[in-house]
Amino acid sequence: MKTKKNWYNKIISEELKPDLPNVILLIVLYMVQGVPLGLTFGSIPFILQKNASYTAIGIFSLAGYPYSLKLLWSPIVDTIYSTKIGRRKSWIMPMQFTTGILMIILSYYIDDLLNQTNSNIYLLSGIFFVIIMLAAT
Repeated sequence: MKTKKNWYNKIISEELKPDLPNVILLIVLYMVQGVPLGLTFGSIPFILQKNASYTAIGIFSLAGYPYSLKLLWSPIVDTIYSTKIGRRKSWIMPMQFTTGILMIILSYYIDDLLNQTNSNIYLLSGIFFVIIMLAAT
């Protein structure tokens, strides 16, 4: 008598099954990595249009440069890692944790930073520059 294979067994090979939790964790971490990028390129500039000048919005757009320049530090990321944790998770997990902490801290001050944008645009840009740099790593 033949056993019926369900969709899970058809899609996932036997070799991948032991690593499936790690693969799912990496997929989720990489998806979460895009949140700061969406804020920097989408939401924050849209919110800044109300109170800030075009110059201030242009200055804030510099916060997205680490994504363009990540190829400069990618050799370091590829070379230095913990064999115990793994090549990708050695960098993704601490960077995501630090990004999360920074975003939680930023959530307490974001209203003040966005309401007084012309005077705080350099501080706002610097904070998002660091967050994007962490997310790009």
